[in-house]
Amino acid sequence: MELTTGNIDRAKELRSMVGELNDLILNGQMMDGFEKYYSESIVMQENDGDAIVGKE
Repeated sequence: MELTTGNIDRAKELRSMVGELNDLILNGQMMDGFEKYYSESIVMQENDGDAIVGKE
């Protein structure tokens, strides 16, 4: 991948969002972070369990 100003800016933005999500989790606000950063169409799966689609 070519290093461009756009790529650097995007990396900084991503780092900031990850920091904010981590801060929310560490301050006991995990569900706020979940609502803010996870897509409505997220697919989650624990180990061998069935996949769960969506936030609900």
